[in-house]
Amino acid sequence: MTIYPSARKAFARSSIEQIGALLTELQRHLQEPVNKRSIQRCRILLDDVIALVIEESEPSLSKPLEDRLTRREHEIALALSEGKSNATIAGELFISINTVRFHVRNTLRKLDAKNRSEAAALVLRWAVA
Repeated sequence: MTIYPSARKAFARSSIEQIGALLTELQRHLQEPVNKRSIQRCRILLDDVIALVIEESEPSLSKPLEDRLTRREHEIALALSEGKSNATIAGELFISINTVRFHVRNTLRKLDAKNRSEAAALVLRWAVA
């Protein structure tokens, strides 16, 4: 399995090394004769790899809010805090409404907000702090 360069940036160096070690061990087990023990070991190794990937790909809740977002998502979050519609945001940023929807969805996910209002409240709170 190859970790592509764009994905590699999302992982801490130690996580990449851990995932690599787990995958190397998995590959070794896959070359052995198949039995219940080897199947079970492969499942455990895959579960460990998946857990590491999920852990590293989710935004860290310990990071400050503004560090969780890309530059564009930060712009979108600020626009949400001003109560702007998707159409208004699209016009101001010279992007399509679908692109705004995409960024709004990512912003809500990264801020762990259930809706635009909650995201706006978080942004206003970090602006005051």
